[in-house]
Amino acid sequence: GEDDKLVMKENAFEFIDYFLENAKKYDLKVILDMHGVVGGQSGNEHSGTRRTEFWTNEIYQKEMCDLWKNIASYYLNERKDLASTILAYDLINEPALDKKVTTKREWDVMDKMYKAIREVDEDHIIAIEGCWYFDSLPDPKKYNWENVMYEFHLYNWDNEKVSNDVYHTLHFFKWMTTNYDVPIYIGEFNFFDKKDEWIKWLNEYDERGLNWSIWSYKTIS
Repeated sequence: GEDDKLVMKENAFEFIDYFLENAKKYDLKVILDMHGVVGGQSGNEHSGTRRTEFWTNEIYQKEMCDLWKNIASYYLNERKDLASTILAYDLINEPALDKKVTTKREWDVMDKMYKAIREVDEDHIIAIEGCWYFDSLPDPKKYNWENVMYEFHLYNWDNEKVSNDVYHTLHFFKWMTTNYDVPIYIGEFNFFDKKDEWIKWLNEYDERGLNWSIWSYKTIS
């Protein structure tokens, strides 16, 4: 409830440290993704709750700012040996109330989280997600965001009805109209069982300079 104080567990970093140590061993870089926040951000089960109270609850927002600040501070001070293994801090997964789109309401809250990290860490990239189109995030100058990467997830769930050509034409048009010269990361996507589509669009992403990784972990609703 709102009266409960968010407290860091004593072993809060045990698993992440283990993961980062192994990534470092194999010369891999890691994006730390806050997949679920206190109160819930989207109503989707992969947020850890069906609730969507985060965006309207300033206590929850403050707690998430404190959490990100604690994480950034920990890796800069207590585990400096792992700091360079972290490529970016991904503020919040799919930030969209009621499964819709990312708007100024979400930008303003993510700005608080951005500032919390920047209080202790000026160097790490901060990934900011937008749902679901390239025009769902602002010009970073609007918030004085620096050293950021914009992230989008491209799932053409209706691919049997809407071709990926049509789907991507729309997405790329929105990108061209809101190209803020910010690195773009397609953090999740899937072409399901269509091998030719995988080849075609991975080449397309590469040619357009879009960074990408697929989302492979699956849950059941």
